[in-house]
Amino acid sequence: MASPLDKTKTLSEEIVNTEAKLLRSTSAGRSTDQTVSARVSGRGQLTELEIDTEAYGLSEKKSAELAQAITEAVDAALLKQRRRVEKELNRLVDGKS
Repeated sequence: MASPLDKTKTLSEEIVNTEAKLLRSTSAGRSTDQTVSARVSGRGQLTELEIDTEAYGLSEKKSAELAQAITEAVDAALLKQRRRVEKELNRLVDGKS
């Protein structure tokens, strides 16, 4: 039977490994109109942004729509990443592998 110290050491090592894994992961999200996609890193940084330029003109209205679509895509990617982190942390806390 493992001692409490051994269990603590194992959990500590697992937390370090999980943190490293999460920081290497990325999540993607799309705007509701599917014209913009974004990818964020495990640290929540925007790493990739794709825009369907044919869907947008140069008018003020289209520029506002583009800004809104970008915001939606980044928010979706960040939410997905946040859920991934929460799931992994809950897994650690619950002691499931």
